[in-house]
Amino acid sequence: MPNTPKSLRVVETAKLLVISVIKITISMIALCLSWNCTYEENMVVRIILALVAFLFSELYIVYYTVYRVFMGNKCYTAVAV
Repeated sequence: MPNTPKSLRVVETAKLLVISVIKITISMIALCLSWNCTYEENMVVRIILALVAFLFSELYIVYYTVYRVFMGNKCYTAVAV
């Protein structure tokens, strides 16, 4: 990248920043969905499931949409999600 014009580097950096913010936002949404749906589980299980949901956020949101929304399986939560 030493020969890359400065304006191109700025655009690439901005693009990387936007993608990172979107990824973190999606990961946090998946983490919250997982945390709220495992209300009655043991705390260790909740933390492990939340971590898995955070790391594989896109897959977890697809799973949540199919299993919870389309198939109608409700979460076991204190507050309705």
